[in-house]
Amino acid sequence: GPVARAAGLPLDLRTADPDLAYAELAPLLAPLTSIAGDAAARYALLLAEVVRSLDLLDASAAALHSLGDGPVSVPLPKVLRVPEGTTSAWLESAFGITGVHLESRGDRTPYRLALRTPASAHAALLGETLAGTPVELLEAVVSSFFLVVGDIDK
Repeated sequence: GPVARAAGLPLDLRTADPDLAYAELAPLLAPLTSIAGDAAARYALLLAEVVRSLDLLDASAAALHSLGDGPVSVPLPKVLRVPEGTTSAWLESAFGITGVHLESRGDRTPYRLALRTPASAHAALLGETLAGTPVELLEAVVSSFFLVVGDIDK
């Protein structure tokens, strides 16, 4: 996510491991990076990614419009049973990579569902990052890691 890309790591799963229509949107998905790696770079990169997301929305809307008229929504069953088995996946979320592990026994609810969110990894970085940070900059630095407390305490 923006924390890693602001430190120069050009990883974005939408280009590294594309699914859905991301392959068709590849020209708009080149990862934005910075080498500064500081709080200002993280905020600037996040803002640039918001602007990039608006471009992706415009391109997606244009692609849908070119398909012509037709049904957009389809009825879904009220109860969805996940087939028996185990699967893992990862996806690019707003603040980085989210890992998903799902185990099903064929029931209406999963037997096991585990998520690893970007906030978990970001919280682990705070110890090294905050060492030597002046007290007056702590709020800016900590908030630039985009922590979601509900994700960290699992």
